[in-house]
Amino acid sequence: MAISQTPVLEISIITKGLKTFEINFCIADNLGLRQISCKIMAPIDLDGIWKNVKNENLDNSSRKGDVFKIITKGLKTFETNFTVGQEYTDRNPLNDKEPSTYLPMWDGDKLRTEKQEPSRFDSLVRELIDGQMVQTQTVGTGDKAVVCKRIFAKK
Repeated sequence: MAISQTPVLEISIITKGLKTFEINFCIADNLGLRQISCKIMAPIDLDGIWKNVKNENLDNSSRKGDVFKIITKGLKTFETNFTVGQEYTDRNPLNDKEPSTYLPMWDGDKLRTEKQEPSRFDSLVRELIDGQMVQTQTVGTGDKAVVCKRIFAKK
């Protein structure tokens, strides 16, 4: 076998299960052909699709009759106050520059809040299911709608 003056490097990575990777190096240089192999263990397995099942200390809400106060904590803290049946304007938590108008209303035993702008449909429904408040947000309509849920336990 002729040895090249220029080093040649081949790397192969082999997955062995969810947490172990085997890396093989083949190096050819003026010292000859050498093979180096090592196994690497990932500290945790983050492969797959993850679903949020719980948020803690993110939203706090209080109610007196049809008057609600909701505090959302994250990178910034936002406070929203509204009365069911009355439109209100609030800023978008993701973009402080664009306020939107919303209309909260009772829909049977659910509190539905809809964005009052024809350019985009947003709906937020709060309901009690098995003693937990389930918040379902829908953005868009039809097959392009995105629906997500958050589940809250009462303190």
